[in-house]
Amino acid sequence: MLQSVLIGDVDNDLIAKYTVLAGAFCLLRYIENSSGYTFPPHSIRMDYQSGSKTRMSIDRKSVVNLELVSNRRTGNKHDSLFGVMNNTKTTVGAALLRKNLLNPCTDITTINLRLSVVESFLRCSRIYADIAALLAKFPEFERMLSGLVTKPRTITVKTARVGIDTLIYLKSTLRIAPLLAESLLNLMGVYKDIMNDEKVDGDSNGRCGDGAL
Repeated sequence: MLQSVLIGDVDNDLIAKYTVLAGAFCLLRYIENSSGYTFPPHSIRMDYQSGSKTRMSIDRKSVVNLELVSNRRTGNKHDSLFGVMNNTKTTVGAALLRKNLLNPCTDITTINLRLSVVESFLRCSRIYADIAALLAKFPEFERMLSGLVTKPRTITVKTARVGIDTLIYLKSTLRIAPLLAESLLNLMGVYKDIMNDEKVDGDSNGRCGDGAL
C-alpha cells in the first residue's frame, strides 16, 4: 500500500520494519482495549531481524508438505515432526522447539555447541534427569511474565487473583532457579570435558553418579 502511493524508491527493509512496528502497536492497543490491562513504560523488548544469515527460511508450502508442525492429511500436531520431537517440559520450550523447526539454525558453531550439549546429556543421565525434573516444576512462564509486565486499569476480584497468582509463580521460580543453575553448572563440567576431548568417568570426577548411558 505504501509503495503504491509514495513517490520515488523506498527501502524495502524500511517498509518491512514500519509494517512490523505498526502491527505491533495495533496488537498492543487491541490487548489494552479488550483486556482492561495496560503496559507500563519500558516493559517490552522488541528484536527486529530481517533476513537473518544464521537461520534457514522455509516457505509455508514446504512446511505443510514436510509436515513439520502438523499432519498434512489430518492436521493433527501429534502426527508431525514437532509432535514426535516435543518432549519439552515447559510451554516456552515447546515454542522454542517449534521456532527451530520452522527456522532451522545454519550456523555451524551453534550446531556443534548444541551437539556437544546433547552428548553431555547422553554421557550423564543423572544430570539430564535432574534438569528435566526441575523444568517440569517451573510454573507457566507466559502467565507469570504477563502478570509482571501488565497492570490492570481497575482493581477487581479477578485482577487481584491474577496478581496473587503472579506472586506465587514468581516465588516458585525463584525457589527452583538456583537448583537448576547448580545442575547446569554440573552439566558445564561434562561439556568442558567433551570440548577438551577427555574421557568422562562418572566414578572419578563426581559429576555423574550413575555413569554414562
